[in-house]
Amino acid sequence: MPRASWRSWRHSILKMGSESYSRCADWAEQHDGIAFSSNVGVVMRDKSIRSPDASWTSQARWDALSKSEQEGFAPVCPDFRLEILPRSDSRVKLEEKMEMWIENGALLAWMIDPFAAEILVYRPGQASERLMRPASIEADAVVPGFRLETSRLWSK
Repeated sequence: MPRASWRSWRHSILKMGSESYSRCADWAEQHDGIAFSSNVGVVMRDKSIRSPDASWTSQARWDALSKSEQEGFAPVCPDFRLEILPRSDSRVKLEEKMEMWIENGALLAWMIDPFAAEILVYRPGQASERLMRPASIEADAVVPGFRLETSRLWSK
């Protein structure tokens, strides 16, 4: 017997996206830096404008921008970003987008796939790392102390 309806499953995925941003914002408040939600676009090195589900940029990198750069689409690739795969998106395209973030200067990127119950972790110069059904994930030295609980995403 199914554990959740489509509506409640979709709600939990959408809630996970907003909670991920909230966790980044809370962490940034306590440790320095700027958190961005999916409503904020940034200009990448390759000149594309992108908007991750949640991301974080160090305060030093943010402060290096001019006021006019900070007020528009900031020309800064977030140090850390995460994306949650919705059912309507192509997993392959999202994996390509994750690689694009790393190529444009991200130091750490997570792709959370709630349907396959896994997280892909991307770092510069390394192959992606696949974590199956982790109860939580930590953001390494890029965002020290940032931890995201993920166990509720995986069906039992």
